[in-house]
Amino acid sequence: FEYTRMVTWWEANIACVNLNAHLAAIESEAEQNYLNLRINSFGYKKRGGMTRHLWIGGNNLAGGGWKWAAAGLGFTSKPMEYTYWRSGQPDYSDNTKNCVYIDGRPDTYTNTWNNINCACDL
Repeated sequence: FEYTRMVTWWEANIACVNLNAHLAAIESEAEQNYLNLRINSFGYKKRGGMTRHLWIGGNNLAGGGWKWAAAGLGFTSKPMEYTYWRSGQPDYSDNTKNCVYIDGRPDTYTNTWNNINCACDL
């Protein structure tokens, strides 16, 4: 699902709930590879000349480690067993970077994951 404006993780999650869906939970290398192909084939890399990033369901909102958002408005569901973090991530420089996005910069971080404040618009 593509949202036509930049939204927070919370807004993206609610938009998915309203469609009886959920933010992506990527649980294997095969799923990540499939998603990479979809992202690249649809040209999601740029929006208005700016790098495009995509929210996924990963979060550490309840503490205790990274988990996938439950279907609906719940904060946690199951722990992440597969990860595709960008080198040096997740970054724990402060306690506000609790949501995960796919880094859309095509030059260096091809579709790897990064953590950021859930209230950021992506």
